[in-house]
Amino acid sequence: MVKKVPQIVITKTPLRLSFLGGGTDIGYFYRKYSGAVLSTAINKHVYVTVKRYSDLYDTNFRLNYSITENLNSINKIKNNIIRECLKVANINFPIYVSIVSDVPAGSGLGGSSSVTVGLLNALFCLKGKKISKNKLYKLACKIEIETLKQPIGKQDQFPAVYGGM
Repeated sequence: MVKKVPQIVITKTPLRLSFLGGGTDIGYFYRKYSGAVLSTAINKHVYVTVKRYSDLYDTNFRLNYSITENLNSINKIKNNIIRECLKVANINFPIYVSIVSDVPAGSGLGGSSSVTVGLLNALFCLKGKKISKNKLYKLACKIEIETLKQPIGKQDQFPAVYGGM
């Protein structure tokens, strides 16, 4: 039996609003003092579209977000999150990625984590692979906190993956 995989995937990932505890979710703090955060997913979202790119185009990666990138090398991708998500998902075929949001970048609503979660989710789906919410959460944290060394904690990824408060 041949496994059918989608040709296009669109994800809708919630942003979050943090009420208190920001900073207590950063490793150096919670390992020493413990931590507690109160945040919730909200009705504003990041939308990620991924599509297998046709061989008719002369680039392997067409990326649309606040700018457009057309590249053949994954290592030349300027957008750190997109580059690392493509690597983690082991994308080895031409791909189109589009990212749009209900709010502007830098709004303080956890947008970069919603992009990471939404893009990873879309990429694994496009490859026909199931990913658990727990694995999605861990991969998103690893990319942003460990790989990209972003000065953030784990509260942003949680509502993006699980929703709710």
